[in-house]
Amino acid sequence: MQPKVNDLYQALGEKYNMQGPFLEVGAAPKQNSILAGRYFKGRPQRFAINMVDMEMPDEPEGERVTFLRCNANNMKGVFADGQFATVMCNAMIEHDKYFWRSLDEMKRVLAPGGILAVGAPGFVGRKTIKADIIAEKFTTATLTMDVHAVPDYWRFSRYAFKEVICEGLEYLETVVLGRVPVLVAVARKPLARRAARSEERRARQLRRQRRQERLNKTAPPATDAGED
Repeated sequence: MQPKVNDLYQALGEKYNMQGPFLEVGAAPKQNSILAGRYFKGRPQRFAINMVDMEMPDEPEGERVTFLRCNANNMKGVFADGQFATVMCNAMIEHDKYFWRSLDEMKRVLAPGGILAVGAPGFVGRKTIKADIIAEKFTTATLTMDVHAVPDYWRFSRYAFKEVICEGLEYLETVVLGRVPVLVAVARKPLARRAARSEERRARQLRRQRRQERLNKTAPPATDAGED
């Protein structure tokens, strides 16, 4: 993983106050792991999976990332529904022949209210990345990453990140990084209906409380009536 991509995940962790338990799908080895970065390092309940054995960051006993060899297409029997508050995946789905299965599994193990962050090589409009090296006869073309780490199946547009990868979630944003772009989408899993109603009630109570506090501040002070 490129350092600037890992830095982006750390910044997103800070921006969205990502909390554990954490899962990195298609984990990178050692210090390239997202979970080894400045925001996630040392936090409890960090898990990582890959289809091949990966050496995780060298950290003190009791603080290490738990690595499991697992196919992200089917994590049933490995992780429970809603087990993780944060699920992250970078540079994996383009190599996944059935990436939609993995996305379904990531959403399954993500807890209501949890954050999903998924990154992969993609493409955006030519003007966006200022790809002026493209010859005039290719004015409708754009740049994307070359084939790497075979097999390499997919590239994704900004619309695919928003409407396919984040389908069924509350879409938050897509970040575009680099002239030959890597895109990272961030989304939140909706709260369960009962929890959502509870959150709405708490929000209404807080609004009423703040309204009352403002009224109390603006009301004239009470005075005692004098005797005749």
